[in-house]
Amino acid sequence: MPVGAEFEGFDEARRQLAKMGDVDKSRDYKLAGFNIAKDVVIPKARANARTKMQRRAARTLEPVSLAAGGAVRLGKGFAGALGAEFGSDRNQRRMGRPHGKVAPVKGWNQFEPWRGNDTGAGYFLWPAIRQQSDEILNRYTALFDELFDENGRRRGT
Repeated sequence: MPVGAEFEGFDEARRQLAKMGDVDKSRDYKLAGFNIAKDVVIPKARANARTKMQRRAARTLEPVSLAAGGAVRLGKGFAGALGAEFGSDRNQRRMGRPHGKVAPVKGWNQFEPWRGNDTGAGYFLWPAIRQQSDEILNRYTALFDELFDENGRRRGT
């Protein structure tokens, strides 16, 4: 027999979300995400960039509007941007062109050490998102307060 879990208020929350509809597809939601990227995340990420390579990568940051909302784009025109943000495993054996001929070399040392892909990942962009998480949440909360009344109904409808 399947085992279930019960959460008090879950059904009510589900009904309220259904009333709200697809807010993530609204122009207001997308604009809020774009503005959060532009005004909150990108300035902090640029301030976090320490090395010359990180600063170059941070200059490629730009806010974008996607079907799912706002986002931050990294790396346009700079192939090393992801390495600058996340680092790499250093001294890895790879094929290179030392002195003009193809030969095995140890490399990827131009980047800082790999920071992983969990809560400590990143050197400038992801730390900025973590550092600004309260501000990001506050801006989205303000948007929802503006769009919906206390009963979860869309204002102006």
